[in-house]
Parts: sequence; structure tokens; C-alpha cells
Amino acid sequence: MLPRLATRVFSRVYASGLSLYALPVAGAARQHVAARTFLTTAVVAHPAATKAKADDASDGKPKTAKTAGRTKTKATKGKALTEKQAAALAAKKEREAARKKAAAEKAKAREQAQKEKAKAKAKLEKEKARANDPKSRFDGPLRTLKVRKDELPPKPSGAFAFFVADHVRGLQARTEGPIKFADISKGASAAWRDMTDEQKKPYFDKARQSLEEYTKAAEEWYKKSDPRIVKALSLQGHPLPKVPQAQDTKRPKQPYVAFVTENYHQVPVPPEVMANHRERLAYVSRELSARWKALPEEEKTKYVQRYEKELSEWEERQKARKAEAEA
Repeated sequence: MLPRLATRVFSRVYASGLSLYALPVAGAARQHVAARTFLTTAVVAHPAATKAKADDASDGKPKTAKTAGRTKTKATKGKALTEKQAAALAAKKEREAARKKAAAEKAKAREQAQKEKAKAKAKLEKEKARANDPKSRFDGPLRTLKVRKDELPPKPSGAFAFFVADHVRGLQARTEGPIKFADISKGASAAWRDMTDEQKKPYFDKARQSLEEYTKAAEEWYKKSDPRIVKALSLQGHPLPKVPQAQDTKRPKQPYVAFVTENYHQVPVPPEVMANHRERLAYVSRELSARWKALPEEEKTKYVQRYEKELSEWEERQKARKAEAEA
């Protein structure tokens, strides 16, 4: 290729009438131009560019129906793929939001459980501290104060109580094994009702003898007991012992009142009546009234004589007190 190129160049030089001296210069210039053209021509240096231009030129031609359909199918597939990706992304976001919500709820529940546990622990420690502090039990309302068994007042022993004690001893001697409380109460009540006044008399005598001991025990209980305990028992409806007032201020009890006072706690009360305070009071009052009416005259006379004696002594003390005040 180069010899032919040189032939064309030199022939043109000769034709133009250049001198031999200028020939090398012109040949060099021509050769330089030809070499530059050969190296920078798009067809020789970049043959793929021509094909790309041809392809671009072919794209400018009107597309056939098949080509248009293929393009539409690609667009539809691209759109479907985009919607599917969007749905997947939305589902992923929804799952992530649900996971975060569940984690937040779980953390909140854990925190709430820890708070409740700490609260329960603090409450338990407070209760332990109150249990160790004897004064803290009085912080709450006295109506709900729990009174210990050793803080309860003494109870009077009446005629029926002495009879029940004898009745239990007799049952234990005749029965093998444990005895039910219901059987004791039921049997003792029935036996007491069937007894005559003469049979009951020894038990009433014991009750009168024990009354003085009960009075002393009650006075001692009031001295040793905390006033708040006494008030709590009163608010809770617990029967309190009747301690005689100063003899110079309280008039002696009349015979029937003295009889009721001595025997009030000795009347057996049915379980269905025990729960209601008013019904229990009415029931005991009726029983005591019937007992007083059925009491032999000699027993009533003892109450009358005792009342007259106590009244006379009380009047004498009143006179002495009045004279001492006037002196």
C-alpha cells in the first residue's frame, strides 16, 4: 500500500513542476498529510463507529408491529416488576413497623412488670417494718384493727358456763375419741332446758361467787390495756366488761338489772341469730325475761335483799360524802 501511495504523491509533485530540491520537502509534507489522514480516518481507526452510525440510522426507520409489540411487552413487564417491587417494599415496611410496635409493647410490658414487682417488694418491706413496729398497727382506722387474743378482755363465767364445763367433762368420760363442738352445744342446751330450778341453783351460786373475781379481772384489764385497743373493741361491737363506777356516784343495780347483767352472756344463742346484733340482743332479752319470770321467789328475794343492802350502804356513803364536803 505504501509504494502505491508514494507513486501517487511523487507523480503529483512532478506534475506540479517542483524542483528536485523541494521534492523531499514536498514529499515529506505530503507524506505527513497522508499519514495523518490514514491514522485519523474514522473508517480505519474506529471501524465500530461506522457500524454504530449505521445502526443509529436504521433506528430512525419506522418500527414494525412486531417491534412495537416487543417494546410494549417490555414496558408492561417493567411496569409489573415495578408494582411488584413496590408491593414487596410496602410489605417489608409493614413488617418492620409491626416488629417495632411489638418490640415497643414488649418493652413497655417488661417495664410495667418491673414497676409492679418493685411496688410489691416495697409494700412487703413496709408491712414487715410495720409488723416489727408495735406502734405502727395503730396507723390505720381502729375499726379494722386486729386485736390479738391476749388483748381481749376477760369474760364472766355465768351459771350456764359452769354447767357446760361439767357437761363436757361428763361427755369425755362417756365418749371415746374427739367430741364435736356442735354436739357439745346442742346437748348442753337441751340438758339445761330440761333441768329444774333446784338443779340449776348450784350453778347460779358459782356464777355469783365468780362475779367478784371477774370484776377485779376487768378492772385490771382496763388498767393494762391500751386505750386504743379498748376503743377498737368498742367500735367493732365487741362486748366490754362492765366495771362498777365509784360507789359514791353510781347507784346500785335493781334486782332484775343485776340478774340480767349476771346472766347476759350465759344465754345460748342459735347460729342463725348470732350474726345479727339486734336480733341477738332481742333474743337474749326475751330469754332473760322468761327466766326471771320463771325464777323461784326465794331466788328473786336474794336479788331484792342484796339490792336493798347495797342501796343502804350507798346512801350512807352519800351522806358521809356530803358531810365531808360541807365541813
